[in-house]
Amino acid sequence: MMKISTLGLAEDKKDFIKRFSELPKKLYPDRPLPPSTYWSLLEQTFKQVNKEFFILSIDGQDVGRIGCNISKEHTNTGFFGFFEISPNHKEQASLLIDEVETWLESNGARTTLGPIDFNVWLGNRFKIQSGAKAYSWEPHNPHFYPELFQVNGYELDQGYISMFYDDSVLSFNRTRPSYEAAINEGYKFRNLDLSREDETSKLYNLNLKAFSINYMYEKITYEQYLAVHISAVRNLDLQYSFFIQDPNGEEIGYVFSFIDSSGEQIIKSILIDPKHQGAKLASALLHASVSQGRKNGYIKCVGAMVRKGNVSEHFFDHLQKPISRHEYSLFKKELQTGQTGGKS
Repeated sequence: MMKISTLGLAEDKKDFIKRFSELPKKLYPDRPLPPSTYWSLLEQTFKQVNKEFFILSIDGQDVGRIGCNISKEHTNTGFFGFFEISPNHKEQASLLIDEVETWLESNGARTTLGPIDFNVWLGNRFKIQSGAKAYSWEPHNPHFYPELFQVNGYELDQGYISMFYDDSVLSFNRTRPSYEAAINEGYKFRNLDLSREDETSKLYNLNLKAFSINYMYEKITYEQYLAVHISAVRNLDLQYSFFIQDPNGEEIGYVFSFIDSSGEQIIKSILIDPKHQGAKLASALLHASVSQGRKNGYIKCVGAMVRKGNVSEHFFDHLQKPISRHEYSLFKKELQTGQTGGKS
């Protein structure tokens, strides 16, 4: 027997969230995944979001899940996310997709976009092209997930890319003049230190300023930022992550970087306060980070999750030609909404 359950109608909501949270690891035990508690944390942290979760079960066994919500800041837009399906039940994915579209339409959405787990601060995008290796910091969905949405009328939307380098020496050399110029002009560099009292508020406020131009950006609260983002990086070695301070000592940007279990240095984010933006300061930050990596013997690096077609992609391409790329995308569909809110 086939059944689709929803959080909204669940008699035991705690049990529903437990099933929803444990399903990814049950379906794909060898995939790099966050702990199951992460999903319940998201549901609690973003409890006020207008959302619905679905679980598909067959003969009493959970085989798929999906979530959806109405965007807080993008008119008539709904997001789908949290998608998982058993490889043995791919043909049933359309049932979950139909449920999401019906719910979104009934809540006023005319466009659906995803995968986005509530908003783009959280997990989003499907990987659509890569080598054999899967990394914990990137989307690592099974290869057939994108096609399941494409056959249901979804089209590629915004694309993203990660660029892999076997030796960061060219980037190191090409960014050194910018670093030296910044030092000569009175800029300073210091490591991120989450033990400092005001460190997380500095990061949060810089993110709000710099990320506001990101595709499908929505603001989250400081408390949500702490619960989801800061909690995830507290145990990382932050010696490769730096603030840049202007001559007055104010933090105006940062690079977030870490060493992956693969031994590669991951350049996850580089951002500058829009009032100070320019390739020179971004290059200076990159140099500080790569220099620390090379000092410790890490010469392979990755420019991670860059939006295709924008200045960041050209920034990395200008510095050095990558040996390989991973590509990701969001998917979009215009919904056929009738006057009564259902499918027409």
